[in-house]
Amino acid sequence: MNGEEKIKLWLRAFIGALAILAVLWAFYLARDIVVLLIYAVFLAYALHPVVDAVERVRVPFTRVRIGRSFTSGAVVVGLVVLFFFGLYKAVPAAVAQINRVLQDLPAHVSRLQQWVARMEAQYGESLPVTTRLSSLQAEAGRISLESGRYIGKGLFAAANMVVRIVGFVVVPVATFYVLKDGKNLKKGLMGVMPVSARDRAEEVLGDIDAALSSYVRGLAAVCAFMAVTSTVGFTLIGLNYPLIVGVVVGLCEIVPYAGFIIAALLVGLVGLFESPWMAVKGLLVYVALNQFLSYVVTPRVMARRMKLHPLTVMVAVMVGAELAGVTGVILALPGVAVGKALLMNLVVGRPASGPSKRGGN
Repeated sequence: MNGEEKIKLWLRAFIGALAILAVLWAFYLARDIVVLLIYAVFLAYALHPVVDAVERVRVPFTRVRIGRSFTSGAVVVGLVVLFFFGLYKAVPAAVAQINRVLQDLPAHVSRLQQWVARMEAQYGESLPVTTRLSSLQAEAGRISLESGRYIGKGLFAAANMVVRIVGFVVVPVATFYVLKDGKNLKKGLMGVMPVSARDRAEEVLGDIDAALSSYVRGLAAVCAFMAVTSTVGFTLIGLNYPLIVGVVVGLCEIVPYAGFIIAALLVGLVGLFESPWMAVKGLLVYVALNQFLSYVVTPRVMARRMKLHPLTVMVAVMVGAELAGVTGVILALPGVAVGKALLMNLVVGRPASGPSKRGGN
């Protein structure tokens, strides 16, 4: 290789690096939209099996099958309708339970004060928390009296947050196009690749596709299972606010390790406000469901390729939280799964976990 060829090679590498930096900078500037599009892709992965199943159905009395476009649109519209119907049915019950929490708050603080007083009498020392509990008792009474106003403000803030996060227009529309044209997008991407690199690129995309499919569909099933079974279990044992606690417990499954601690603390605290025995019963129900989930449900709905070392999971979650807060926590594991597929294919030179199983979009 002579000097002129080396200069051309370095020039191409420099231009390529600048192009990559420019793309990354553009993504950073449009990060809010990019995050919404990522959510849309995740939602498309979750809905893909439903669209495939409906698309195979034939129109009655004909041999004609329902088209991909119509099926994708119908599934997305159905999901939006189901979302608002769920809000219509669940919000009144949730508001009633939130109102009950606020009304019961002074009583819960009073019980905590009595417990602290008994501890002080037993050990003959004044605990620093006593003064804080007195001010908390007064504040709890004021909150209880103004609970209606707080609920209204809280629901308004929650509605704004939902609209911003979900991106009511962007996410459903993007989800529709990913469901409808996902395979064409992949073919288009293959078309711009050099012919010599297409086979390798298809292997990499296959591993990424399989990893994301495993994570998104498995996580959706796990969260739904935990939310429903927890709500039913807490209702059966008589735990206060079963709907709210059950939904939060289901959502906690999104966050590895820390989610279990948060959910257990919530269940124990809610039960303790009623009685120590109720706290024990609530924790027993939650731990039993969590163990059943870990050893029976999760291995069936999560593919083996999503198995990551616990240290990797912990570091990924902490880094994601530091970089992007809640969004970073949610995207940490799929990001690591995609990175693992790229690393094993492009650096090590072999698939991430055996032969690729083409799935997803």
